[in-house]
Amino acid sequence: MCGACFNDNKIHSTTTFTVEHSKRVIVVRKVPCLKCRVCGDVTFSDDISARLEQIVNEAKNLLQDVSVVDFSFAATENTSIYDEPNRSHLRTAMNELNAGHGEEHGLVE
Repeated sequence: MCGACFNDNKIHSTTTFTVEHSKRVIVVRKVPCLKCRVCGDVTFSDDISARLEQIVNEAKNLLQDVSVVDFSFAATENTSIYDEPNRSHLRTAMNELNAGHGEEHGLVE
């Protein structure tokens, strides 16, 4: 964080949130955030943080090395990452990664 982070220099944006857990990687894309215009540091609201925690906890139960979840699909209350369209989005993302096209779709930076 920089001094500008505390002076209302943040803009509404989205980011990719990544967690490593037990040799697995969980990627949550398109997460709403506030981003500093100066340093680029990202912060989340309490509601977004709580939903991110739920999404990550659900993804920990998946038996795969990489889980990719689109926050905009999983952000609806009472929606599970196991529900469609998250499962089809996950399959598409994994196919893109396996085909080497992850960068084109924002899956790899």
